[in-house]
Amino acid sequence: MKQDIYLYRDCRASDFICTDTAKEVIPVRLRTPYIKASSWYRNGKWEDLPPEIEQQMPDKMNNPAVNIDDDDKYAYCEFVENMLNPKRPDFTDKWTNDWSKAADIEDYTADEMSRFLDYRILRQRYSYNEKNKFDSRGIIKDVYMAHISVDDEALTLSMTIRLFDRTHDNAIEAPAPDDYMPLSIPYWESHRIVFDIKNGIVKTYDENNCPQYQNHSYCYEDDPDIKQLTLFELHGHHTEILEATEEYMPIAVDTAYKPLLSLAEKFTGLSMQRYIDNPPNVSKILMMYYMTLIPFEPLLVPVLYSNDMQERKLKFKYNRHDSLVLKKFFAKAHIKDYPFLRKSYNNRPQALLTYMRMAESGIKDINLFNRVLGSKDNCKSIDSGNLHDLVFFMRYAVGKRGQLPALNLLLRKDHYSMRDAMNMFHRCFRKVPETLRRDILKDGFTEFNHDALSEISYKCQHKNRKFKWTGLQKLLEDKIDGYEFRLPKDSNQLCEIGAALHNCVASYSDKVIKQECIIVYAVRKGKYELCIEVVGKEVRQELTNRNAKPDKEQQDALDKWHERHHLVR
Repeated sequence: MKQDIYLYRDCRASDFICTDTAKEVIPVRLRTPYIKASSWYRNGKWEDLPPEIEQQMPDKMNNPAVNIDDDDKYAYCEFVENMLNPKRPDFTDKWTNDWSKAADIEDYTADEMSRFLDYRILRQRYSYNEKNKFDSRGIIKDVYMAHISVDDEALTLSMTIRLFDRTHDNAIEAPAPDDYMPLSIPYWESHRIVFDIKNGIVKTYDENNCPQYQNHSYCYEDDPDIKQLTLFELHGHHTEILEATEEYMPIAVDTAYKPLLSLAEKFTGLSMQRYIDNPPNVSKILMMYYMTLIPFEPLLVPVLYSNDMQERKLKFKYNRHDSLVLKKFFAKAHIKDYPFLRKSYNNRPQALLTYMRMAESGIKDINLFNRVLGSKDNCKSIDSGNLHDLVFFMRYAVGKRGQLPALNLLLRKDHYSMRDAMNMFHRCFRKVPETLRRDILKDGFTEFNHDALSEISYKCQHKNRKFKWTGLQKLLEDKIDGYEFRLPKDSNQLCEIGAALHNCVASYSDKVIKQECIIVYAVRKGKYELCIEVVGKEVRQELTNRNAKPDKEQQDALDKWHERHHLVR
C-alpha cells in the first residue's frame, strides 16, 4: 500500500497546507513597493494576475471557507524577486567611505547625481528583497512544496523538497529603477531522500528542470567519489545533507517522522512510541536516518560512527535483524550495563562515549560515573579534547592523586584552553619539568600553566636559532625611566616573550632571521612589559600584554625612546 502526502505553501502566508492530492504549482509575483502589479507565470511567460485571484488569496488565508477557482488543481506559490547586488557607480576621485552620505557631500554632475540616485533606489530595493526572502518561521520562500511517499510493502519512505530556481538577465548591474524587471524565469529544483528500511540504505538525489539540465536527476551515492568513502566518511556526508534538508523544510521532516517510525515497527515488530513520547537529543531527520540503518537500536548509530570509535579502531559487525545488538555492543566495548547508563544513553547516545572515556581514564567508582553523566556541563568537560590526550592526562593524574581528585581537576571551570593544554602536556610530556607537572596536578590548566606549556611546545617543535644583530641595531638597546629596551638573543627568547605577553611574536623568528624587521622588547623590574616591531626607522607595532595599547607611563618612555633613536611611528 502506498500513501502520498503533499505540502504546498499558502500564498502570502508562511503556512503549508497538507493534502493527499497533487496540485499544479503556479509561480506568483506579488505586488511590492517596487513591483506595480502582481503577475503569474503561465504558458511559458509572465502575465498579469487576474484581480479576482489576487483578491481571493488574502481572503483564502483569512477564511479557509472561501474557495479559489480550480483550488483542487492549482497551488499559487510566491516567487520572490531575487536581485543581484547592484554595482555601486564609480566616480573616480569623488569617493567616500560613507556611501549613504556621498550625494550630500560630493559635488556631482547632473549625470553622476542621477546615476547615484538610481543606485540608491536599487540598494533599497535589494534590501527589501533580502528581508522578504524568508517567511515568519525563517524558511526561505523559494521552498514551495514537499512530497512524502510511503510504501508499506517495500518499507521505504521518499521525501522530496522542491524549491524555485531562476535565471537572471545579465544586464542587471546598472538598470534604470523604473524599468527594472530582471528576467527571472522560474524553474524548479528538488532534493529527494529515500529511506529504505528493509535494506538499510539511504540515497539522496538532486533533480531540476533547468534548460541546461532538463529533467536531470543525480544520485550522490552513485558518484564514483562517494562510492570510495569509508562508512565513517559516508556517515558524515549523509549527516551534512540531512541537516541542510531539515533546515530547508522542518515541516516536511515533522510530517515524515511518524510514517517512518511506523515502517520501523513493521520491520522490527516493536513499538516505536518511546521515540515520540521521550524523544532523544537527536534531530528528527537524523533519527530517521539512524532508524533506517539499525532499526532495532537506532541510537547506536552516532556512537558507532563517532570520532572516538574511529580512534579506538573498534570494529563491531552488527546484524540489522538482531534485537540484541546493543547488548552485544556492550560486551564488545567492555561496557557494564548499568541502569543509569541506559537512561543516559536513551536521552543522549553519546553518553556511551563519555562512559568509555572515563573507564579508559582509570575511573572505576560508579558514583563518579553518576556524577558526570547526570550533568551536561560535566559531560562536556569529559567529551572535549582529543581522546588519547585525555586518557593520557587522566591516567597520569589518577596514578598521582587518585580518582576523585583527578576528576575534580578535570571538571574545574577555570581551565584556560584545556583541549590545547592537554595536547601539549601529552605531546611534550618528557620535556615538562617536574615542578610544572606538580603545579598542573594542583591547580589544573590555568592560564599561567597553559602559557608555560606553550613555551615548551614551541621549543619542542622549533630548533632554537640565534639572532645576529648589527652594531647599528644594537644601538636601539637603552634604559629610560626604569624601562630596559633590549633585543632578543634567540628564537627561544622570542617564544618566552610571546608566552609572557600572550601574543604571537614567536612567529616572527623567520622575519628577524631574514632581517625583514627588528623585534625590541622592554622589561621593567625584571618583567616583560612591551613588545615592539621596527622596520628601518619606522615603528610598526608597540603593544603590551594581550596586544593592548601602552598606558600613559609606558607611552612616555616609548616617546623618549623614539626621540632618542630618531624613530617614527
